[in-house]
Amino acid sequence: MLAYLPGMQARDWFRRLSKSFAMKRNFIASVEDHATGKIDQIAGELRQKGCTIKQVLKLSGIITGRSSGNEARLEELKIAGIKYIEEDREVRALGDD
Repeated sequence: MLAYLPGMQARDWFRRLSKSFAMKRNFIASVEDHATGKIDQIAGELRQKGCTIKQVLKLSGIITGRSSGNEARLEELKIAGIKYIEEDREVRALGDD
C-alpha cells in the first residue's frame, strides 16, 4: 500500500498510486489535419513511449493501440501532431451477453 505522506497533495498521491497499479488501456488517437503525412512518424513516437500500435489508418488520420501502462492518464501520450487521444471502449448491442 502506498502511504499518504503528511503535506502531500491528494492529486500527487493518486498519481503515485495509479502508477503503482500500471494499467494498459486501448486507445484511439486522431492526428491533426496538417500532420496526416507524418502519421507513421507519430505512430513510431508512440511506440518509443512503450505503446503497442494496432492500426495506422492513413486516410482517416487515426492510430489505434494499447498504452504501456506507465502513464497515469492517456493525455500524457498526446504528442505533437495528435489532435486528441481517448480510451477505446467496446460497444455492444443491448441484450448481448
